Amino acid sequence: MTRDVLNEIHKHSIYNETEVKNSKVCGCFYCNRIFNPSEIINYIPERNGEPTAWCPYCYTDAIIGDASGYEITDELLSEMADEFFARKVILALDELGQENKK
Repeated sequence: MTRDVLNEIHKHSIYNETEVKNSKVCGCFYCNRIFNPSEIINYIPERNGEPTAWCPYCYTDAIIGDASGYEITDELLSEMADEFFARKVILALDELGQENKK
């Protein structure tokens, strides 16, 4: 999947209470779990929009529901995790390595 598509999907992970509640299945791209939206009990209040779903397993705001128009699969969640979490860790470690060379 292209970075542009992943960025479009990522937009569905914020201000998503209604979308998640209207989904049949949702998934977290931080812990890579797929589950029923009824398992979500916490929504983070947002200043500029509706609340954002919070994962009932890892307590992050990385939830996407299938009402977004995207099929929630292990592959999708893995690609999202690689793009939005693993890449940041790699960049941070690289930056730390550069700092240690100074």
